[in-house]
Amino acid sequence: MTTTLEPVRHADFSHTALVYAGEDDLIERLRPLVADALAGGDPVLLCYPERVTGAVRDTVGATPRLLTMETGARYARPGVAMSELQRFARQPLTAGSRTWSIGGVPLTGTSADRAWRRYESSIETVLGDVPLRAVCTFDAATIAPEALDVMLALHEPHHDSGHPLPPDSPTPDRHPDLLLQPSTAAEARAATTRWLDGRVDAERLDEVRLVTSELVTNSLVHGAHPVTLRGWTDPQRTVLQLSDCGPGIDRFADLRPSGGGPDGGFGLWLVGQLAAEVDIRRAAGENVVTAVLAH
Repeated sequence: MTTTLEPVRHADFSHTALVYAGEDDLIERLRPLVADALAGGDPVLLCYPERVTGAVRDTVGATPRLLTMETGARYARPGVAMSELQRFARQPLTAGSRTWSIGGVPLTGTSADRAWRRYESSIETVLGDVPLRAVCTFDAATIAPEALDVMLALHEPHHDSGHPLPPDSPTPDRHPDLLLQPSTAAEARAATTRWLDGRVDAERLDEVRLVTSELVTNSLVHGAHPVTLRGWTDPQRTVLQLSDCGPGIDRFADLRPSGGGPDGGFGLWLVGQLAAEVDIRRAAGENVVTAVLAH
């Protein structure tokens, strides 16, 4: 585990918010925004339901520089959303050009929004070094004012929000169902299998075992002892938490694809692709990584 790498901000990077009121208003606001970007030669990734992308496409015409994705495909999970954005922003259709990503994260007014707040807070750290115009849209007709205020505080210009980021955690407020200080990833996988056998289906158990292995391996290779695995489960989710006493941690490692190396380097990124929520923090002198897998 290493400390977070803060990129040199590119002069053409921005991360802004667009607030609208209902789908028709969104379409009217997107039409000139996308038209101007395309007129400037910039590729655009537009992520909305077909009614929205189709209406914009009807306005700007067919062009290979306009890519569209359904909301559910792009925003399946924060890790998937960042992976798609990385793929688009770092491999633009026109080499060296500025790119635009326009979409809206699926806020629900539940604890699931916590993962998307973290995603929004990571954009500049993870992608601030590329010529990207990231525009995030929020429907004022459906989002509670206090939730909207929190999200706007994560965009430019940064607002002095009256509703700061909630300090909540994905960790259940009870003793863990599984507590282990593993010396190998195989030991942790075996303990996880015994713990969850019969509680989750075979496909989900395989994913939990894989996430367990990646978390433990990452701590054993890059952290320092003691390494502690904790686990909680209920009908809706399984929560895994790994702590170690290493010197530092990249708080967005799950959202930043690694080039790999002799010791791997893909572990936390892979965790981000599988988990519905990841939380990485430094607390009480320890590195703490929490992954939530929805059932």
